[in-house]
Amino acid sequence: MADARNLSRRVPVSRGFRALFNVQPLSSEFRSEGIGISRVREAEAGMRDVYLYSAKELGLPHDEAAGDTFMRHFFNFPAFEDSADALKRLRRKFRLVAMTNFDRVGYTACANQLGLPFHDSVTVDEAKYPKPDPRFFSYNLGRQSAFGYKQEEILHVAQSQYHDIGVARELGYKVCWIERRNGQDGFGGTPVPKRVTEPDFHFSSLRELADAVEQG
Repeated sequence: MADARNLSRRVPVSRGFRALFNVQPLSSEFRSEGIGISRVREAEAGMRDVYLYSAKELGLPHDEAAGDTFMRHFFNFPAFEDSADALKRLRRKFRLVAMTNFDRVGYTACANQLGLPFHDSVTVDEAKYPKPDPRFFSYNLGRQSAFGYKQEEILHVAQSQYHDIGVARELGYKVCWIERRNGQDGFGGTPVPKRVTEPDFHFSSLRELADAVEQG
């Protein structure tokens, strides 16, 4: 297999693209940003119940205090240290769209942590189908076409081979793999894909992607 990092350095990342999709890392401080408090409480209750059920099955603490601790961690989970600055830099050249399996509440927590860098976003409760379901991608493409964006103008940027890179390539998108586990075995917190898809561009962080874009 060709070294995709060498390919990334030879071919300008910005050539031909107007938009970067799915460039979303992780989260922290939650601000409602127009979302009703009842919606927030519903989302919290759902995630809390999932945690308490899983914790009980795994023999972990599963009392009310453990549930409270989990929710505090969830809404204050830090982003990768390079993400906020890299997204700010990328925003100068591209339309940034987050495509996430979070619901709107979870996404808002992430976006605030990152300094609200995205021009648009699609969440799983809007698309109705989670990635890697192709219908999530179809929903987003229809949405972005209303703003005048064509599929060939989109670069799909993601960490997960399972949720993003494989299916995006199958659907005809150019893809950029942010392989943060570069040099480590396994796929971290994401499922193992049936096969590893070779990307068009390949970096170990969003900072490296932003650097490559600015270098032309």
